[in-house]
Amino acid sequence: MALVGDDVTLSYDTKRLTDISEETVEWSRADLNPDLVHLHEDHRTFYEDHNPAYKGRTVLSEEDLERGVISLRLSRVRLADEGNYTCLFSSVHNQYTVQLLVGEAHSVMALVGDDVTLSYDTKQLTDISEETVEWSRADLNPDLVHLHEDHRTFYEEHNPAYRGRTVLSEEDLERGVISLRLSRVRLADEATTPASSPPSTTSTLSNYL
Repeated sequence: MALVGDDVTLSYDTKRLTDISEETVEWSRADLNPDLVHLHEDHRTFYEDHNPAYKGRTVLSEEDLERGVISLRLSRVRLADEGNYTCLFSSVHNQYTVQLLVGEAHSVMALVGDDVTLSYDTKQLTDISEETVEWSRADLNPDLVHLHEDHRTFYEEHNPAYRGRTVLSEEDLERGVISLRLSRVRLADEATTPASSPPSTTSTLSNYL
């Protein structure tokens, strides 16, 4: 999940414990023409046949390749980037598809101490509880607010300010809606400032997917 203007990483773990940076790695989108998003081979990126919409916006992590993980960073996300991305590794027998959903930010008002729910409707009518869902704030370090994958929450990389305060609704995921409940809202949870500032006891939150 990503918001317009964010940077996002599409990642695939090959489960290999060896350096794969000399292998051929191709990311593509079948609904585009040309369909090539990123091509890497023998430590090099080849840009000639890339779809023009992605030129200058994709970077493959060499560090991750050295540990068997394929991580493609896509910068300055646009609504048109939404779609299914196929990662082809080494041969046609090693393919993986990841879906990228792109949303636009909207503000949610909350009082300090309140609980608030940040919600995004994927418009899918199927159970998405096995999918990877990541909530983040680009202005934080680390930026991760909540990470959910295959019915589980992973807390190791969460920003300490949010540990123990976020819950993702499994019930909503089953109907295609991503709802993150943030408890005990603080002023520091504010992510954007409106044109007309609210009272000091109010926090303005934006959805970060």
